[in-house]
Amino acid sequence: MYRMVMLAFVFVCTLYGASHSQEERNPFATGSSRGKPALQEAVEPAKKVHPLLRNPVLDYTLKGVIISPEYRIALIETDTGMPNFCRVGDKLGRNGGVIASINESNVQVREGKKIEILKIKVGRYEEE
Repeated sequence: MYRMVMLAFVFVCTLYGASHSQEERNPFATGSSRGKPALQEAVEPAKKVHPLLRNPVLDYTLKGVIISPEYRIALIETDTGMPNFCRVGDKLGRNGGVIASINESNVQVREGKKIEILKIKVGRYEEE
């Protein structure tokens, strides 16, 4: 009886092995090679977006400006506290904003027909 069971087991294993390719039986093969999507292929990688393009314009903090006859630079801080130096024409905000002007106390950002104004903020207070 034991011999019959073993013979049947070997026969079934042989049939199963013949009907499946070697690659499908490889436990170390990647998911896509076994006919299933691999984790990397199944989950689309997150697109990297520059920190100045992630949030609405008013979520950023204007910490200061540098104005000279040659250039105007704004120091803009992201919500994570990362400082960024920006110039007129740089993009800001997730709605396609562009820095239109940098003045002594504020930065004007154009989003289509709308203009957002960032005022210098030091600590918890805005400059008036």
